[in-house]
Amino acid sequence: MWLRRWVGAAVVALVLVGCSGSGDPEPIPTTPPTSVSTPASPSPTPDDTLTGDPTETSEPGEAGDLPPLPDAAKENTPEGAEAFIRYYFDVANGLYMDPKPGLIPGISDQDCVACQRTETTIRDLSLSNSHARTEPFVITSMERIGGGAPGVQRFNMVAHAPANATVSQDGSESNLGDEATLQGIGAAIWDGNQWKLYDLALEPR
Repeated sequence: MWLRRWVGAAVVALVLVGCSGSGDPEPIPTTPPTSVSTPASPSPTPDDTLTGDPTETSEPGEAGDLPPLPDAAKENTPEGAEAFIRYYFDVANGLYMDPKPGLIPGISDQDCVACQRTETTIRDLSLSNSHARTEPFVITSMERIGGGAPGVQRFNMVAHAPANATVSQDGSESNLGDEATLQGIGAAIWDGNQWKLYDLALEPR
């Protein structure tokens, strides 16, 4: 979906159309993204694309490795869903900068394709001893919208993606892309005990 080329470990893994929980997603009342690009891989060859099955995940990480869940994100309310999505972004941003595979599955719906690709990218970063130079995304606004499957809270979202790079073990950098503003839909689902990321589709505006 990106309109610019990304090389190295693609933080585009966070913003993928088709990330949905169990069952078919409900129609989105805003214009959805119309195209999807394949995330790139942090392999030494910049032109390589993401390898591996996006459904493959790493061994579960230790729950204690996750930042504490804010109290606001523990409530089964729209406000709780918003707080959780912001938490998810904080966790993912941190894992791009300090890759630790196995943590994303614990805070995402099992059928969330974007979450699976995020986990794959974090795993690849870890295996290649690379990391993002700075946080990939900063949420600038969220507005709750209706619709969606039972238990799902959806939001119109705007995020800022700064110019970024992948930093290798030897300190060399590979460009990840230019600064951009992203807009689209994000959603969380209450699984009976906690919120999990259910859906994410952002594109440059």
